[in-house]
Amino acid sequence: MGLAAGGCAVAVGLLLCAAGPGPKVVDGFVVSRAKGRCPALVLYGDDWNLKQVRRFLPEAGYRVPVRPWDGEAPRFPAERVTLFGDCASYASEYPDAAVTLVAPPEHFRLPPNVTALRLRPFEEHESLLSQGKGISVAFF
Repeated sequence: MGLAAGGCAVAVGLLLCAAGPGPKVVDGFVVSRAKGRCPALVLYGDDWNLKQVRRFLPEAGYRVPVRPWDGEAPRFPAERVTLFGDCASYASEYPDAAVTLVAPPEHFRLPPNVTALRLRPFEEHESLLSQGKGISVAFF
């Protein structure tokens, strides 16, 4: 009987730890919520992995797929969206969100909701930069 009670105590402790703060995996997405804020949606394709994307994740909460995204744009409410590489093509799917593009294709046509570009140094960006009037640009 003492062993069963000890097992229950361990199980409850594990459940409490799992319910604690920090990112959680929900339906194939790593989700970190900031109190009172809608998490930013972050999508990346086959040219990226979660480890590379991690340094760009906002502290104010995020929803990022565990695996590279390939399919229709996910339908989550998001005020902020960050799209990596070829996932830039999803920008127009979120017309009401502030979109940040990280290393988008060189000749990508920027939709009006793009507010920031994060570009690799030492690559051609003339086409993107010529469209980016009033857009925040940084190199990583």
